[in-house]
Amino acid sequence: MRNRELFLRRLLVDAGYKNTSSRMKIVSLIGKRATFTTSEILEEVSRVYPEIGRATVFRTLDTLLSLGALDKVKLSEGKDGYIVCSPPHHHHIVCTECGKIGEVNSDNLEEALEKAVEKLGFELRYHSIEISGLCESCRTASQTQKR
Repeated sequence: MRNRELFLRRLLVDAGYKNTSSRMKIVSLIGKRATFTTSEILEEVSRVYPEIGRATVFRTLDTLLSLGALDKVKLSEGKDGYIVCSPPHHHHIVCTECGKIGEVNSDNLEEALEKAVEKLGFELRYHSIEISGLCESCRTASQTQKR
């Protein structure tokens, strides 16, 4: 989706990162997906842009993670993956059955985390909370099968 790509490009520029050709090509591929695994994006980059090395892909992923543009999530079948995020900071809940992803926004959760971190004498830089469960459709299907 073009909006995701534009969001990612703007975020990088606003954070002071250069619009390098390799980085923008990777961002273009990421922007077309809502979710992806590392192996999927590496495979696509090597197929479409063979001149871009694996290290550049990993650096770009790390940069986008640190800026909050990506979150690591458990996708269906237990695979580790990424989801493209947009501000403000939020968390995701992933259905363990079908892989459906929902956003969880909670100011109370963010405040509680900040207080807990501050109490321990830390400075919060980044956090990720993984929430898993069954979506309504999978829960309904599961209950129907039990009958």
